Amino acid sequence: MYRKRRVVITGVGAVAPKAIGVEQFWSNLILGHSAIDYIKSFDVSTLKCKIGGEVGKIDTSEYFDSSIKINRYGKNALFGLVSSVMALRSSRLELDGKLRANLSLVMGVTGGPLDIMMKHVPRSSPSPLFIPAGTANSVCTVISEYFGLHARSLTTSTACAAGLDAMGIAYQRIRSGEEEIILAGGSDSTIAFHPFADLEACGMLTDRNDPPEKASRPFDLKRDRGLASEGAGVCIFEELKHAKARKAPIYAEVIGCRSNLDPHDGEHGSGLVESMQGAMDDGSISTHRVQYINAHGPSDRNMDRVESDAIKKVFGQHARKVMISSIKGVTGNPFAAGGALQMVASALTIDRKMVHPTANYEIPDPICDLDFVPGAARKVSIDTMLVNSHGMGGGNCTIALARFKE
Repeated sequence: MYRKRRVVITGVGAVAPKAIGVEQFWSNLILGHSAIDYIKSFDVSTLKCKIGGEVGKIDTSEYFDSSIKINRYGKNALFGLVSSVMALRSSRLELDGKLRANLSLVMGVTGGPLDIMMKHVPRSSPSPLFIPAGTANSVCTVISEYFGLHARSLTTSTACAAGLDAMGIAYQRIRSGEEEIILAGGSDSTIAFHPFADLEACGMLTDRNDPPEKASRPFDLKRDRGLASEGAGVCIFEELKHAKARKAPIYAEVIGCRSNLDPHDGEHGSGLVESMQGAMDDGSISTHRVQYINAHGPSDRNMDRVESDAIKKVFGQHARKVMISSIKGVTGNPFAAGGALQMVASALTIDRKMVHPTANYEIPDPICDLDFVPGAARKVSIDTMLVNSHGMGGGNCTIALARFKE
């Protein structure tokens, strides 16, 4: 039987639309500056939705050398590697032989890199690059190869919940005593013609194109559907004694987690009731201690309502006192990277004592009638909070965070 150990976040990295780096990502969130714009990387003339969240060009020389042939891989591998470099730097980790043998990886993706798949299909002849570059675990492959890591490597694929699920696994493995330090996160991109067109065919993308920066409106009365985007978020999860021994910076403590599936007879997202309650039970947290929730909030007419209803059901009257905001008014929906970027934002929320607003929340919805932090950021010290994520197929994950105290 393993004893429970304390787990802290000691490093963060972020690549998001119009935000290469944690500081630009955080600035966009705090100011409510939407990164949604007209798609530039492929022709959208035949599509109704012409906007999304694109990362843009990354100067890779700032993050790694040419020893790794990153162009052979999909954008999710590039975003994951760059975010990992950022997280390791912010954690002040020195990659010596011992750390390379003990630093495990857990990364969430929706599947294989769709941009690479589109390059190779259709094709006139077989390609030796398609299989190694097109597998779901290519993000972990690139990160481990570049840093020379040879501990455990896991890839989760639970749609939009994959990044947060990966981080939940990292927390659970360290808490149980199986690991001391894990690099975990999520990386994704649906910004290529065919996946973008398929999302539109599924009814998942808005056709409100003008102005693009106002299209993603989590919990707002005029929200209709979400927007595709891309990016990556990475955190370093570390056992407390291990972190203190090397005088690592501590952004926040992870105190609870629960993943589950929606009930077979329930609405999409209705399992968030159990995941939120389960994360609080796991962390021995009463509802009145929770001050803030970083919500899944994808700007979908139905899903935003379901999440709002779940919060009311779990918290009762206290729900009116809980601040709630979504990053997706700024970022759009980066799928598996969404929950991971939410965790980066949440670690910064606790560390910097600031709650970011829900960008574009302008007209209250009588059905979603909670405090969604409209307008401006709030300077407030958060001691206990939750992070929610939901994925297509019914997966839910909630992680509980707290301000670190001795």
